[in-house]
Amino acid sequence: MEKELFDIFVNYTTYQNPENIFNTTLLPINEIKDDCVFVLDTNALLVPYSTGTQSLAAIKKLYKNLKQQNRLIIPGQVAREFANNRPEKLKETFQQLNRRQNSTQNLGLGKYPLLEELVAYKDVIKLEKEINDKLEKYRKSINALIEQVKLWTWNDPVSIIYKELFTKETIVEIEFVKKDIQKQLGYRYLHKIPPGFKDDRKADDGVGDFLIWLTILEIAKQKKHVIFVSGDEKNDWFYISEKQALYPRFELIIEFQEISKGKTFHILKLSELLNLFGADKKAVEEIQVEEKYVVSSNRSILNSPGEVERAVFNWLTDKKGIRISLHSGQFPNFITINEDGSRDAIAIIKVRDIENIHLTANRIQVAFFRYIENNKKNSYNKLHIVIATDIDTEFESLMLQVERIKFSEDIIFSFGYINAEPKFIEKICMVR
Repeated sequence: MEKELFDIFVNYTTYQNPENIFNTTLLPINEIKDDCVFVLDTNALLVPYSTGTQSLAAIKKLYKNLKQQNRLIIPGQVAREFANNRPEKLKETFQQLNRRQNSTQNLGLGKYPLLEELVAYKDVIKLEKEINDKLEKYRKSINALIEQVKLWTWNDPVSIIYKELFTKETIVEIEFVKKDIQKQLGYRYLHKIPPGFKDDRKADDGVGDFLIWLTILEIAKQKKHVIFVSGDEKNDWFYISEKQALYPRFELIIEFQEISKGKTFHILKLSELLNLFGADKKAVEEIQVEEKYVVSSNRSILNSPGEVERAVFNWLTDKKGIRISLHSGQFPNFITINEDGSRDAIAIIKVRDIENIHLTANRIQVAFFRYIENNKKNSYNKLHIVIATDIDTEFESLMLQVERIKFSEDIIFSFGYINAEPKFIEKICMVR
């Protein structure tokens, strides 16, 4: 069916004026930074939720200056995406604080009557009490923070700044007919015309990126240079080489320039924008770290229901060449049926923040305990835990943590990531 719908003349639609292909010129960012319009993406708005006050102050200062110059734009679609994603950022903060509070346990050496007369033993007991007293104060302080976070509605520090800066004059809303947008989306996705075709598996068909792009094109009609501030580096926005974004897709440049009559379009990360205007180096570095996490979590394949499971299912089928059945319950995700008739339980653990190894280790232990409990009636041969991230990363620190966990029987671990297809790529296999 797709082949029948495919437009063999798609290049005529994409490049309507072939002479522009050879006349395309982009001015350097430094030459347009003082008179261009800056359009903010959703991930740029979410970054400050995990940065310090110094970084937040630098962002506020820059945005305020750009707003006063009428050069700061928030697409209506970005505002709506922010409304959906902001609660998740606050929930993450609450979750981390709550788990930190619950995981902080008192020290307890135990009673050893034979040691009571030893000076060293008395010193240990004294230190133990002092540490436990401080741990109690620590837990109370965390609890106070938790209560403060619970009071936040739309009055958290970031939202207060945005309320001041992002007024009606800053928001650009476009008018459109829903059926027309759906038709255009279908055409662009079928022919891989950027942006957004990498999101066509989403429940909303990935309409968000396309609506943001239409907003940018609306601004282009004013014959203005535009810099899109986004940390998104998917290959439907950029040309990618060696896992690095090189420059925006040529289709985007052509489309923008034809509407803007030759103006320049660039894409910058928020950290790069701050650096461009001379922000504090520490603030820029802090934001660089956070950008990687925000983009991977906001547009992560891990957020797509069933995609990770499907990728792991296909990988298991290709790797083992054996029957795999879906499990109707919550645990395990799959059951593999081996040639000898024995069955292995497959548990998938999705890991967004690879650096939070303690949380991941806890989830591994929970999976093991559930396996032991299920095994009483299901008689599984082995437990196979698949740890899946959404970026190609190193797993050494997590492997070390796993090696410290004591299991009563062998467990197979597969560490890997989900690529854009999506496909599970196993990087390390180990048995514990």
